[in-house]
Amino acid sequence: MASEVEYRFDDKLDSLFRPDRVAPCEYVDSFRRKALWLPEKELMFAILEDAVGCFQNYLFARDKKGKRLFLDAETWINGEEGKSVLSFDNVCEELDLDSEFLRSGLRRWKQKKLAAVTAAEKDRRESKRTRKRYGLDEHRAVNRSVSKSPVARTRLRRRAALKN
Repeated sequence: MASEVEYRFDDKLDSLFRPDRVAPCEYVDSFRRKALWLPEKELMFAILEDAVGCFQNYLFARDKKGKRLFLDAETWINGEEGKSVLSFDNVCEELDLDSEFLRSGLRRWKQKKLAAVTAAEKDRRESKRTRKRYGLDEHRAVNRSVSKSPVARTRLRRRAALKN
């Protein structure tokens, strides 16, 4: 009896080291499906990536095409397109992403960028008022027109002194 048990155990060990009867392409296909997304999900990810890229890259666009790309991306992200198969909410759901979290993050990003531009514009206007108040713009214009000759520089300095 002992020899019969040993034989069965050896047979099992031997079967562990035998090559599988699966073709290599079948093995790779079964492995690939687990590791990578299906083509449909890859397409959905590409659509999402393009929309976020357009949203961020064309926020301050001045040309017609850039403005249109931003508007289309913003409309799609905000869910104003309806409930199609490729709507923002459906794409996020298929990719296991929280659509509201992503949407609110993009809104915060947009507000932050707009606030930074508004602050920079306000600083620029304030700086321009200050330069105008103290006559610094006129002084700059005079200095830009100065040629490299010492005689011309002296004449311009005298004119500037006479004005003050």
